[in-house]
Amino acid sequence: MRHSTALRILQWTVALACAIGGALLLLNLSHGRAPHLPIAILEILAVTEIVAAVLFLIPPTMRFGGWLLFAVLLAAIFVHLVHRQYEVENLVVYAAAVAAVLSRN
Repeated sequence: MRHSTALRILQWTVALACAIGGALLLLNLSHGRAPHLPIAILEILAVTEIVAAVLFLIPPTMRFGGWLLFAVLLAAIFVHLVHRQYEVENLVVYAAAVAAVLSRN
């Protein structure tokens, strides 16, 4: 498999995973399942994650979307760690994947 093809697959995979994650967070919030943070903050993070994931897939906005998605992932890691939720491995892997895709350009 060519390097560029592998990075394209990684780009689509991480964007899809992040968009689904944001959508699931919104769904949980709509059903009253809110963690220890204000719902408005979580809604902003979830919507921003979805928008960033979409922008990450569009060639003219890929770099901006990637950096925005990277920032949202770092914010999510921070929020989890502050609340002593240490299972953030998936978020770390997503952030690393975004960084890898961004490094190709």
